[in-house]
Amino acid sequence: MGRNMEQRLSVQAEVKGIDATSLKLIAVLAMLIDHIGGLFFADFLGFQVVGRITLPIMAFFVAEGYIHTRSFKKYTMRLALTGLASVVPYGLVFKDWYTSGNIMLTLLMGLLAIWFYDNTTNPVLKYLAISALCVVSFLGDWSVIGVFLVLAFYVARKQQKIYNGWIIAIIALMFIFGVIIIWAVPDSLSIMGINASTMNEYLYPFAIGGACIFALPLLSRYNGERGKGSRAFFYLFYPLHLLALYLLKLAIEYYI
Repeated sequence: MGRNMEQRLSVQAEVKGIDATSLKLIAVLAMLIDHIGGLFFADFLGFQVVGRITLPIMAFFVAEGYIHTRSFKKYTMRLALTGLASVVPYGLVFKDWYTSGNIMLTLLMGLLAIWFYDNTTNPVLKYLAISALCVVSFLGDWSVIGVFLVLAFYVARKQQKIYNGWIIAIIALMFIFGVIIIWAVPDSLSIMGINASTMNEYLYPFAIGGACIFALPLLSRYNGERGKGSRAFFYLFYPLHLLALYLLKLAIEYYI
């Protein structure tokens, strides 16, 4: 009886922490809050700050997915199809048809960057391919920063002994980058004669990107377990929540 109790306690200790499904649910909830804020409360910073934890968590699990997937082609196809299915809903919600703002495109470029990093022996071709993927990522959300995060998490994963150290370093750099933009860039722009609207339009999203550091405590608690739930949910959520927000927007405009 005592031995069975010890075994149960041992199993519980091994899985202590946060599993993949729970972390992904946190990420998509933060994304939903971010998009609600962007659509209905654009002047309130809090919604966007919450949403900054989404990218690090998603990038982390793209790197994990590459390592554990049984079929790279199928994994790539799932990301690509989800991205394509999200183009129209995103355009309808945010009225942006040129730079899609599609996080799935960025994650797809990050996944392909891992593949080229892992499978291309010629260093020139390797980094040319990764650079080309970074250029394409400018059509998506977070652009090259997202690709860098996915690739950096993968490289960190291969150095398991200092894995948590890599995670801290990567996200801390994003935090520092955001702080620098908030405090230093406006003064520099003013000196150069560039007005504040330029800061708001082009640099503001990167400035609040420093809030990505709030993903750090969550990722550090990852226990390596997959967790329960359907994998398809997370692929369907992105286009469907955008479509739901668009319908909600129409309803509000109609009745108010």
